Amino acid sequence: MTKILGQSSPHDIAEATGLSAAASRYALRGLQGVPPEAHRWVHEAAHRLGHQEDPTALALTSDRTGHVSALGGSLAAVRQQDTAAALGQRCSPTADR
Repeated sequence: MTKILGQSSPHDIAEATGLSAAASRYALRGLQGVPPEAHRWVHEAAHRLGHQEDPTALALTSDRTGHVSALGGSLAAVRQQDTAAALGQRCSPTADR
């Protein structure tokens, strides 16, 4: 996997701290179950490595993406087009609730 210059992952932080990748992810997210000194090590290593949290990944792990997915048939069918349009209008942030 090719990395963007300056990009780091929880695996990189885990290597730098000697912790597991899971413990590094937990500490980055501030979850309980990780000793306070491990939180400090992880955040220091993250800062040193230039780690930045990916907002999309955070949203996915929190189950709060703000997106709704719908699976349907072919949009070549007029009824499917109408359904897709209605879903788009109803799910719009400006839709009346």
